[in-house]
Amino acid sequence: MHSFQSVTRHLSIIRQLFLILWQANALLFVLLLVLSLVTGAIPALTLIVNAKLIDEIVSFAFQQRSASSTSFPFPILILLFILAGSGALNQVMASTRTTIETLYRKQVTNLISLKIAEKASSLDLSFFENPVLSNRLTLALNEASYRPITIVTLLLTLLTTSITLISVTVIIARWHFWILLLVISISFLHYWIIARMGQDRVSLTLRQTPAMRKTQYISSLLTTDFYAKEIRLFNLRDYFLKRYRRLQNEVYQQDRQLLRKHLFLTMIVEPLLSLVRPALLAFVIWQAVQRLVTLGSFTLYTQAIGQLDGGFSALILTSAQLYENTLFLTNLFDFLALSPTVEPVQDVTTSNPSTLSAPSIEFRDVSFAYPDSATPVLNHLNFFIKPGEIIALVGENGAGKTTVVKLLAGLYKPTQGQILLDGKDIETLNRAELRSYLSVIFQDYAVYHLEVLENIGVGSVSEIENQYQIEQAAYKSGFAPIVEALPEKYQTLLGRWIERGHEFSGGQRQLLALSRVMMRKAPVLVLDEPGAALDILREQQFFKNLLEEQKEKRQTIIFISHHFSTVRRADHIVLLEQGTVIEQGSHEQLMAQQGQYANLFQLQSQEYASMEEIRRDEDAVFEEEKEHTNRMKSTKHFTEIDV
Repeated sequence: MHSFQSVTRHLSIIRQLFLILWQANALLFVLLLVLSLVTGAIPALTLIVNAKLIDEIVSFAFQQRSASSTSFPFPILILLFILAGSGALNQVMASTRTTIETLYRKQVTNLISLKIAEKASSLDLSFFENPVLSNRLTLALNEASYRPITIVTLLLTLLTTSITLISVTVIIARWHFWILLLVISISFLHYWIIARMGQDRVSLTLRQTPAMRKTQYISSLLTTDFYAKEIRLFNLRDYFLKRYRRLQNEVYQQDRQLLRKHLFLTMIVEPLLSLVRPALLAFVIWQAVQRLVTLGSFTLYTQAIGQLDGGFSALILTSAQLYENTLFLTNLFDFLALSPTVEPVQDVTTSNPSTLSAPSIEFRDVSFAYPDSATPVLNHLNFFIKPGEIIALVGENGAGKTTVVKLLAGLYKPTQGQILLDGKDIETLNRAELRSYLSVIFQDYAVYHLEVLENIGVGSVSEIENQYQIEQAAYKSGFAPIVEALPEKYQTLLGRWIERGHEFSGGQRQLLALSRVMMRKAPVLVLDEPGAALDILREQQFFKNLLEEQKEKRQTIIFISHHFSTVRRADHIVLLEQGTVIEQGSHEQLMAQQGQYANLFQLQSQEYASMEEIRRDEDAVFEEEKEHTNRMKSTKHFTEIDV
């Protein structure tokens, strides 16, 4: 039963592979098949023509002894012509096949790499946090670069070899059928050994994948700029190199053990195989000595035996390698068959975020635990957000604030309860439709190694070439003065590893990310620690601009912050502790309750001389921002921008 399932699975993989090969370029695929068929038939044709030619030459030599004619016989000329033509045709077709195969390989590799990228980018966030599934992605990426190319080559070699073998088999079978049975029997033994070795290699690769992922990770620590500062400051080079060597040695020892096992098997089989051809050649020589075959037939059979023996060896080796490679492809197709777990089935046409109105948002008895974890991160959350309301989520680190944002954005499904948009469960919405309502920035926002223009424009891809909108978004976030000071302004490339690339500071990168949020113009803005990397003046300036925008467009704003001077501006504050809402209300209401929020606020406010000092700071920021705005409006460039 297991064997039948294995064969069925193997055939399914072959079918899926042929679909990909056809999709890559159907015309080149058919051309390669035709060329392989013709190329495979030429060796057998050459054998037959050679045998006929030798017999004709011997016959002509005997005729010359008894006749005085010196004219060259016409049959020999024809056979020479056929021999020369088949040789030339073989060379032309081989060169043509090589050229087409090179182009076709690139297209197959590109198609599979694209499919992997499309699939990976469509999967849920939880996929990347699951080590088993991440291993599958790592294997797919590692194999995609060369495994399909290898399979294409093996398939074409298998086809060519099969055609050659069929032709030679007919020649041998018509002479002595038992020779064919002998060669086939020994070849099947050879195939079984090689296939078993291939299975061993596949199993070992699967076991080694976690260690290989760790090795790749440590390599990235030592070779990328992101970790370079800490590696040097904490003197971590030797520590990580030691772990790197240990993992490499672990993989090497496993490889060494397997190779020793395979060497033992090879030493048993190879000597047996090496005796087959000499024994068969001895039989042909004996038949020639006994004059049971002609000189031409002797040449035909000796060459046919050589091609039969070598052809079966090549066929067995190619088939085993193809089997091994398709076993590796099992992982690739399993990966490509994965489906997002949070995507509903129905397809809904998405709306332009700028045309949508802010919805009401309700968390109704929401609980959540991360995949493969029994410990809940959120417990029975209940709160309601009115359209156009400003909400602050506060609490200690690990209280579940960012998880709330991930659930609202549809990156995870609640374990229990519902999240409602205008009374509609978000699980009934298409994810693209849901996210058209939202413009989100997380703490670990991305800075792409692209131009500044693109880095902001990705917030609304449909407007990525609209420089006016991009500049307006940068102005609203307070990022515009920084960009304008750069020599290439919005065309500046980011990333030191790129030639002429620029690197922003931490605060500047955060302003870039905030510009991206402003670019989207969604009715709900969700900001996770938007001022974490900003100085107090920049943060206050951003929030003043944000509140002015919110009043004009009636956007809903949900933000996470540890700065209570910012938090107190919210209409509604939700205080989380260990994944549970322990207090909620306005700043005044929570202060009057004298609970946990009031304690945290008072603790932070002690850093200021008094609340009056806080207000004076805010007033000073407001005046500075007002003066800055007036200066900007006085220039021609900013007169067109509607602040």
